[in-house]
Amino acid sequence: MVKDAFAMQKRHSKNLKHIVPVVASIYTLNDTAFAAPEGITELIDVTNALMPEGIKAGANDVYKFKLKRKKALAQSIVAVSTTAAVTVGAIRVQFADALILSPIEIAQINALARLYEVNKDEQSKPMFNSIVDQGTVSATAKATISALKAIPGINIGASVLNAIIAGAFVAAIGEGSIYIFEKIYTGEKKY
Repeated sequence: MVKDAFAMQKRHSKNLKHIVPVVASIYTLNDTAFAAPEGITELIDVTNALMPEGIKAGANDVYKFKLKRKKALAQSIVAVSTTAAVTVGAIRVQFADALILSPIEIAQINALARLYEVNKDEQSKPMFNSIVDQGTVSATAKATISALKAIPGINIGASVLNAIIAGAFVAAIGEGSIYIFEKIYTGEKKY
């Protein structure tokens, strides 16, 4: 049993801080020899001494888990928004797709901001406006390609091209938002 403990110690030595041999109750060695309980007080002392480090490591692990989870959820939001944009871009409508795509982009940005706990207030307003402006700068390009869908004969090719462009813009805005909001969430960046 001691051999196994030392083998385990070797494998996990980077996380191992201390070994305390403990006899928790009277251990019978043979008919005339017994090992008295010992080491419990030392184990408690070592545990108490290492507790702050363990709590800090646990909190760090929880933080990393939450960050990975937020990233996965953020990717889902971008995927759904991109799919919606591709669908809007592919469907023939009589007006510019930008009128439909802008709310998709804004909803995506707002959902990502909530996910990363970025508050919409006066301090963050310029940042949000900047992100939204990136989407509306492309409105002219979207409107031009959307107009091509109305021309008979090239409307199928234009629909495919419009769908690709609409999806690409929404995906790019989403990925850019994830990058910015994650930096804010981790404290690497301010609004």
